[in-house]
Amino acid sequence: MVPEKPKDLPAPQAEALDKLEKLDPIYEIDRLEAEAAANFARLMQAYIEAFGEEVLDIAERMRWETGVRMGRRMAPSFEPDPAAGLDKHFTQAWSKSAAWSRTCICEYPVTEWGRFEIRALRCIYGETFHKLRAEKIGLAFCAIDVGIAEGCHPRMHMYFKACMHKGDPYCYQVREILPEPQELRLRSEEYGWRSLKDLPRTGIERQRGKEE
Repeated sequence: MVPEKPKDLPAPQAEALDKLEKLDPIYEIDRLEAEAAANFARLMQAYIEAFGEEVLDIAERMRWETGVRMGRRMAPSFEPDPAAGLDKHFTQAWSKSAAWSRTCICEYPVTEWGRFEIRALRCIYGETFHKLRAEKIGLAFCAIDVGIAEGCHPRMHMYFKACMHKGDPYCYQVREILPEPQELRLRSEEYGWRSLKDLPRTGIERQRGKEE
């Protein structure tokens, strides 16, 4: 049962209570996102144990293609001017979203017309996959980000300057509008799990005892 709000609170206390109550759904989003990432990691680890690490190709392509479909739903905003679409759906939407700022605490070093750069200082996905010792699976999971960006417009490009899944202390993502269109294709060797193919960590937390 949800308790009733105290009545006749002084204005400052009432305002503070309202702000605290608005945080509850954001904390719940954070918890659910962590749970979804953990479930994905455990499922993929089971497939890896049964069929080998290359099953991550399938998972990564699924996530990337899902992102491309999401990006194409935003594509009409990019048709008149790709930079305007980037500003609307990324620069403005991300930097002003309370839910996103809770799930992924970011700085925005560059917000130029036609270019948007973020430095993610805290990411629920990065934390979850690192805790589960499943960074390669995390790379496959996060391929959706590139798919979303590149599905928006042929001139939209995204790349990483740093990535938590690769041991960096933060993720640094760049989204930019290129002068010319590019081929739409998954580039796992650049940013996906195959960019870490020769490293050993694809395990779940229960493997830690075996390795330490």
